[in-house]
Amino acid sequence: MKNFCKYIAICILILGMMGSIYGAYISGTDTASMITYFLVGIISTIISFVIFLALYEILDALEDIQTRLIKITTQKNESANSDTPDNKTSDSMNGWECPQCGRINPNYTTTCACGNSK
Repeated sequence: MKNFCKYIAICILILGMMGSIYGAYISGTDTASMITYFLVGIISTIISFVIFLALYEILDALEDIQTRLIKITTQKNESANSDTPDNKTSDSMNGWECPQCGRINPNYTTTCACGNSK
């Protein structure tokens, strides 16, 4: 998708420039109308080009963020699995394990869902 936005931006720039020149050419012999058509065509082309190029940059940045986030999540999962005793997840460090049912409960609760007290 990001490369598509880049190619569309380049096509808009090329076709817009050609269209501006052609529009100015067919507008007639009046110099003011030729300049007006040309400038309006160029300005709208540049605005469209900048919008699609910005979309390309945004999508590229989002892809980079997603890649970094996946890498960080993978590293956290690997370190959580290797650092905790008995291969328990890091959730057990933030709570207490019920001796009756083995459920991990948050530290702020004093009673497990099974009814057993801390």
